[in-house]
Amino acid sequence: MLASKRLLFLSFWCWVFLTLLGPIRNTDLWWHLASGRYIVTHHLIPSVDIFSLTCRGHVWLNVEWLYQVSVYSAYVLGGIFGITLFKIIWVSLIMAFIMRRLRQAGVSDLGIYACAIVVFAACLPGWSERADLISVTLVAALMVSLEGVRRGRLSRKHLLYWIPVFLIWANAHAGFIVGFGIAGLYAIEFIRLRRLSIRHAFLWLIAVGMTSFATPLGISMWKGIIYCLTLPQRDIQDIEEYWPPPWRHMATFWLALILFALLCARNFERRLKMPWLAWVISFLFGYEAACHSRYVPFFMVAAFPFVIESAFSERNGSIHPQWAKLFRTEWLTGGLLIMALMQWPRVALGVPPTQVPVDVCNYIIAHRIKGRFFTDYDFGSYWIWRFDGNPAVFIDGRGPAVDGYMELKNEIKQARRSPSDWQKFMRRYAITAVVTQDPGPTVRALLTTYYFPKNQWKLVYRDALALLFVKSAR
Repeated sequence: MLASKRLLFLSFWCWVFLTLLGPIRNTDLWWHLASGRYIVTHHLIPSVDIFSLTCRGHVWLNVEWLYQVSVYSAYVLGGIFGITLFKIIWVSLIMAFIMRRLRQAGVSDLGIYACAIVVFAACLPGWSERADLISVTLVAALMVSLEGVRRGRLSRKHLLYWIPVFLIWANAHAGFIVGFGIAGLYAIEFIRLRRLSIRHAFLWLIAVGMTSFATPLGISMWKGIIYCLTLPQRDIQDIEEYWPPPWRHMATFWLALILFALLCARNFERRLKMPWLAWVISFLFGYEAACHSRYVPFFMVAAFPFVIESAFSERNGSIHPQWAKLFRTEWLTGGLLIMALMQWPRVALGVPPTQVPVDVCNYIIAHRIKGRFFTDYDFGSYWIWRFDGNPAVFIDGRGPAVDGYMELKNEIKQARRSPSDWQKFMRRYAITAVVTQDPGPTVRALLTTYYFPKNQWKLVYRDALALLFVKSAR
């Protein structure tokens, strides 16, 4: 029995490690790296934009500076592999916290690994080099602590440790507001269960909340968060992470959501109660995850384990025989080993040139092309990392964090509606070179005919990803 458990343990973590060994997939990573490089080099956290051509000097609410320094340090120590290892460590911590939480609730080993497999697979598209990993990890850790105090397994003094953690969290990612909301719900539960008095719960929440002001931004952080939360849908509809999870790439999440609903119904039928805050957290995160793909990891980490705790907890009786047959240790181990072996041929590291404009940037450097560049939104982040503001980026993935970027995005949309509007837009910003995505042969022909006429522009570079137009000298 002990040998089979060890083999299950090894097969699970081999699968996780090999699955996460992949090329850089998140485009925002590059401007985070550039920001970390600037902070480390100049020993200064910028409060205004220093990279763009269009909004230089405008207010920049850089709420993720600590993450940027961390990921840049990982790059300095290990290059691209260092960043990949940085990601693997954070995801591994998330899975370890989930397993710790389930074990703390008395869930059997099979239930723990079954839940971990579902959570990891459902969040797989979100396991990229994102700053969100900090918040997802800390949400997972916070749920372990709060559930431990609620169940009486941890002392209420354990809550005091979270005051310095929230201080770090507030300087690493704006997702600390999610943790603060969860802490508020559990404070109410602690009062109801008499784990804390009203006075102590209130003081704890005040201390946790005040850590958000101990940042370089101070109260401006909250102003920025409120601004981002109140952005109209039209301003974020073209940002992929705010789209609903697509079935094609995130079918596992939708299947997990269906499984979640079925387990809730089963628990209700067997009269296995879940705490009221479990329903509140599940509804809030479930709704947000169904509407915006960026919240899928938060739902799977914070809410999904609740139904596993009720359905597979040894305190609620043994696992149903049909479930026991399905989740036999040997079958799980064999399945994980097969999945790990299937991932081995797909292991690849580095920067994919089919997704990141590496080659066109190499061409610009090699041919010493200078001037005022227009860069696509998706290319801007890598442009910042590669050129460090010289030449300046036109727009990039920092979005609402930079004052004026959302208005600029809308201006670009308007300019692209017609060739005449585009020409006016080019003249307004005195653009001499354009780096844009290659839309394919049909649309490319329209671009070179109407938007970039040959008597004014010259297509000097083209690959499978990008086009480079340079304004002709008169």
